[in-house]
Amino acid sequence: DVYKRQDLTVGFERSAGRVGVKVSADMTELDFADGISTTGTKVENDDRDRTEMVYGGELSYTAPADLQFYTAGNFTAIDYDVEGGVADRDSDGYEVRIGARKRISNRLRTEGYVGYLRRDFDGSGLETVDTPTFGFNMLSMLTSRTSVEFDIERTIQETTLTNLSANVSTRYTVKAQHAIQD
Repeated sequence: DVYKRQDLTVGFERSAGRVGVKVSADMTELDFADGISTTGTKVENDDRDRTEMVYGGELSYTAPADLQFYTAGNFTAIDYDVEGGVADRDSDGYEVRIGARKRISNRLRTEGYVGYLRRDFDGSGLETVDTPTFGFNMLSMLTSRTSVEFDIERTIQETTLTNLSANVSTRYTVKAQHAIQD
C-alpha cells in the first residue's frame, strides 16, 4: 500500500421554492506507508499523515429558465500527525465564492464561479497563501452513452517540502466517457 484513505461526509440539502441551502462536513484521513528509495534506503512518510476537516455551506437562488446563482464558503482545518523535529504543518483556511449554474438543455450544463482562497500555517517560517480563485465546468452529453466534461479549478495544494507551505494550482481537465453495451 502506498497510502490508506478514509472519508466521511455528512450533509443536508433543502430547497423551498426558488431558494436552496446546503451544509456539509467532510473528514479525510490519510495514512502514508514508508517507502524504499532507488538506493535502498527507507523513505519516512509519517510526516505526510494527516486529517482534513472541511465545513461548508451554500445558499442558492434559482431564477427562471434554470439559471441558478449561488454563494458558497468553506472552512478547512488540517492536522498533521507528526512528532518532534518536523515543522508544524497544521493549517486553517477558508474559501468563499459566488457563481452561477445553467442547464442549457438535457444534454448540456455549465457552471462558473469566482472567489478567494486563504490558508494560514501554524509552523514558523511557513507563509500564508492566499489568492483569487475561479472555476468553470461544462458537461455535454453527446449521446445517451457518451459524455465530455471540461473543468478548470484553482486550488491551494499543500506540500511537505522543507520551508515551503503550499502552492497555487490551476487544473485543466478534459474527460470523455462512453458506456459500452454487453
